[in-house]
Amino acid sequence: MSQRISRHTRPLELVGLGASHWAHLTEWLTEQGWPSALLATDLTYGAWQAQHIASELARQLQHPLLPPPASGPTPSSLAYGDLVGRGIDAEAAGDKALINAVDALEHLAPALATLPPHTIVVLLPRATYTFGADNAAFVYLLAQWLETHASHKLLLLDTDNARPQPGDGFWHITYPAGVTPSLHKPAPLTHLLAYTPSLLADESYQLAPRTSARADAWVTLSGGQHLLKPEYRPIATPPADMPPNPLFGRPLLAFWQYHNQPDSALMGQAWQLFGAGCADIAIQLAVRCVAAAQLPIMRGVLLAQLQGMRIATMRFADAAAEAEPAAALPTGIRSFLHQAIGWGLAMTNRLPDAKRQFELASAYQEPTIAPLEKAYFDNIQAFLHYRMGDADQAFRLEKGIEALHQTVPDEDFRLTYINSINQARLYKSVGDLVNAEAYYERAFATTLGNRSESDLVYVHVCRALLRHDQNEPDACFREWVQAALHWAAATYPEAVGGRTLTAILNTHRLPPPTDRVEATAQAFVERIIALGAVLNRDLSTELSGTPCVFVHASQRPGCETVAGNGWLLVGTTNVPSQPAVVGPQSDRLRALLTNLLTTELGTLAQQPTILIDDRGLDEAPSPAAVWLLGWQWAAKRLYWQGTEQAYADYLLPQVRVALSPAVARRVAVPSGGQQLQFKRYRQPLALTDKAADWVDWFAAGPTLGQLWQRHDRQTVDELLRVFQQRRIIRLSLPDEALNAAPTAAYASSFLV
Repeated sequence: MSQRISRHTRPLELVGLGASHWAHLTEWLTEQGWPSALLATDLTYGAWQAQHIASELARQLQHPLLPPPASGPTPSSLAYGDLVGRGIDAEAAGDKALINAVDALEHLAPALATLPPHTIVVLLPRATYTFGADNAAFVYLLAQWLETHASHKLLLLDTDNARPQPGDGFWHITYPAGVTPSLHKPAPLTHLLAYTPSLLADESYQLAPRTSARADAWVTLSGGQHLLKPEYRPIATPPADMPPNPLFGRPLLAFWQYHNQPDSALMGQAWQLFGAGCADIAIQLAVRCVAAAQLPIMRGVLLAQLQGMRIATMRFADAAAEAEPAAALPTGIRSFLHQAIGWGLAMTNRLPDAKRQFELASAYQEPTIAPLEKAYFDNIQAFLHYRMGDADQAFRLEKGIEALHQTVPDEDFRLTYINSINQARLYKSVGDLVNAEAYYERAFATTLGNRSESDLVYVHVCRALLRHDQNEPDACFREWVQAALHWAAATYPEAVGGRTLTAILNTHRLPPPTDRVEATAQAFVERIIALGAVLNRDLSTELSGTPCVFVHASQRPGCETVAGNGWLLVGTTNVPSQPAVVGPQSDRLRALLTNLLTTELGTLAQQPTILIDDRGLDEAPSPAAVWLLGWQWAAKRLYWQGTEQAYADYLLPQVRVALSPAVARRVAVPSGGQQLQFKRYRQPLALTDKAADWVDWFAAGPTLGQLWQRHDRQTVDELLRVFQQRRIIRLSLPDEALNAAPTAAYASSFLV
């Protein structure tokens, strides 16, 4: 597990250099006294792979390659529901580009820290190409890390005098004054490998023609990587009559297809990038595919996929701006495209125009439309009716979706979530708080046992707002504290979804990205202190010592103590940790939470690191929960309401195993075998025959004692660890077990 690296969200000024000739770069490095040893990454032709910069640095560092980000499958049909469902899960999971960038830096930092001084050179894209949001995030995080590792330098190299600024407000490049020296520019290389939009691996480099210019044109880097000097880069597009050799790699194939053969194969690459969190690059490829399509029906099919990407990533203005579909298209495609335009219009508050598009979509809808497809379409129509002031029609549509959904054999839990959330909001808007609460909990049940960091915060924020409306200030206070604890413990607090931020900040106009983390921390502080005043709680952000660092338990195995008091349940450890983000407001929030936990749990909360349970199971704190988490977290001491509890070893065989509520179903695969399907987020898990047997045993709800009697204990314990990590099972212990003394027969047999 990588060590956490603290980050901030302040804008940064980075050093850039305009140099169309490699010699100018080397001269400048000498003049500045910067390290001559180089790590380099080449985005001259833009990014054509996920985590382009991090991946190229990893190869040069000869560090284990970054695990590829999980990719979703390419859509096999125009499934409107699936595309919308992807968007629901993507928003709830958080900013994947930022999450991947954080993971990449924490993966590479140990190797960079032991490296002698190097200059890290990033060749920026020429004017028409895309840098990539994941690369912009990685550069921002890398530059922060270099602030405390000053032996290395970071340089952004502009090779065509375009002076790009791809930092998206997080970083700005300052280019030195002066004119780039005029140097002789050799003729660009003509071999197809010269168009490779990345560094060249040694095995591909060996395929390059062995001309006299080869040695002059390429810079050999560590790790068997080669960089083509910018003066040898072709300006023209790759020739159409030179299709890439498969050995040249996927980035070159995508680059060649983009310019010469933008078809369904390139759209497949776009979906791979989309699944890896590179939505901006994916959409660039998809736009090119649509523009190049010759046949109207192919253009319609590709445009539907592009619109699906836009909706899934909340690019609603772009979706709304598309022209109406051609009359010659099949009615099913026309219906889909009208829906997509209408969705974009509805979400950009052009409600009458959206209504017209939805009416057209309904008119062209196939009579045999699948029930779930119709349900997703009715869902956005319900939103439109609500925004237009017709709550009754919105209710009718949402109730119709709920009834329709009950007729399909396999529940779509993304639809359950959005239908339930929408009904909760509708009930809340008319003052029916009982039904509002019921539908909120129905929505949250779809992520039970498998919540993203954004979910963990959002669930408690929604409950807090509901408790406020129910005039329950104490319960409201506790929910805001729980939400703040999860946000403070998050590995990626900057990546929390927009819907969650909107609820915390109580505004649909979010602050600039560089201000959101601090604004969120400030909002938590203000809400908790205000509620504390109502409850006569003396709360303060002043702290004489260092505030605790909060960490989700899944990120930090083991602790010294587990303590609970009826509404709080935490672990503590003397091992220091780094906060994920730092800043004046973030530090104030940690101080406030430290003071509050000290009041609630005494000196136990004065340990450097506090572990927050992130299993997402909504279990109420209890003596049994303290005991069970203490065992799972390998705690040495247990406390309940300030009193130390004895470790009762006889309880362990009474722990019960069950399938996690995150599991949706087990299904047979047409090609043979079985797979376990999850309600949200996780891809289906293929089961071996042996694993399927274990799933059967766990589904029966055995105790550990029963499992140990039938199987080797070491095997059982290892399987429990793996299956819990994969969110397949959950463990529980009833409170009454603590009050029952073990019998001699029980103690000897481990049977309940």
